Amino acid sequence: MVIFKKGYIEDLQSIGIEDESIDVVVSNGVLNLSTNKRKFLSLEDPILYGECLSGALYIEDFRRLITSLGYPDYRTIINRKVDIKDSDIKQKIGMIDFYSITIRTFKVPLEDRSEDYGQVAVYKGNIEDKFVLDNHHVFKINDQVPICGNTSAMLQKTRYADYFDIIGESVHYGLFKSSG
Repeated sequence: MVIFKKGYIEDLQSIGIEDESIDVVVSNGVLNLSTNKRKFLSLEDPILYGECLSGALYIEDFRRLITSLGYPDYRTIINRKVDIKDSDIKQKIGMIDFYSITIRTFKVPLEDRSEDYGQVAVYKGNIEDKFVLDNHHVFKINDQVPICGNTSAMLQKTRYADYFDIIGESVHYGLFKSSG
């Protein structure tokens, strides 16, 4: 069942949405429009606000914020540079680049770094022919894909659990190669 409710992202309780009661959130530009990022940072410039630029965060500030809220690992699905064509807006923002980033994160226990436990994920199908978790993890049916411990948790402890077999988890090898 899908229910649509209108309200402020900083105060969902006022429209009857309690903490920890949501399974999935889909958002397009809402965080940038939020006037209180800590509770869900704003600049008061109405033009930049209208262009969804005024509330944009430096990516590391975003990472720190969601980590402090209990999401130590997020996954980038899409990362596109925003092309600013209006010369007045370009002058206002100076030499700042803006990106539109689509992320996926899960409220499951995760480590703050991607650790290698020798695990492999096997996608069993039933979502689509290939499943895109993020811009580093594309799973084809029956392929064995090396994954870090966080990816393992994301696949085993969420709605994706029925679609994956996870093999391994006996030896800690250190940081996962793709984590830098």
